Amino acid sequence: MIEWLVLVLLIPAILVPVVLLFAFAGCDVFFGLKRLPEEVAVFEPAFTAAFDGVDRDRKNRTLVVRIEPNIRLSRSGNLVRLTLARPLEGELLIRKLFVSQAADTGDPYDAAGDLTEVISDALALVADPNGSSVVLDPFSYNLDHTKALLLAFDIGNAGNVRAENVPAEQARSYASAVQDPAIHEASLLDRQAGYDIEARLYIVEQIEVAQVADADA
Repeated sequence: MIEWLVLVLLIPAILVPVVLLFAFAGCDVFFGLKRLPEEVAVFEPAFTAAFDGVDRDRKNRTLVVRIEPNIRLSRSGNLVRLTLARPLEGELLIRKLFVSQAADTGDPYDAAGDLTEVISDALALVADPNGSSVVLDPFSYNLDHTKALLLAFDIGNAGNVRAENVPAEQARSYASAVQDPAIHEASLLDRQAGYDIEARLYIVEQIEVAQVADADA
């Protein structure tokens, strides 16, 4: 008699978890939920800089780095990850960062209509004499390595930046002529004329890209 009583008590303890398991497994059917396929992004380098051992001061300016297509840009993708170099001394304060293709008309540092925000909250990069870097979170952007790429930085009142001197056919940087945070223009398509032209790359140590099915989901 006791054995039958124990068996009766055990049956609910076994059946309830099984029922719950099947219920949760089938919730996408009963509640109309759609399971998204998980895809692991495989990043590959599309651009790499070789910075020298000197910082430049570009505080309170908009700094637009233009990378020419095909030569330094080697891959396309719809998911992008940036690596930014820390200054060797002092600090770098990035207030905004936008990426885009270069506009077909206007100044060579004017943005095309695909202008995309990468950094919206101020990012402070503290110095590291050993030259370390910071990897940003990936973001959705259709990077086409056959088109010139612009990376537009609004630099705050701490502006020590790493640099690489480069030939004109590879890249150029453009710095707003006036050191005034009130006229920061990284978020603008049509930036004012008169930027200083520099035969250098700045800040961006590496650009990696991946091609994923749901980058814009």
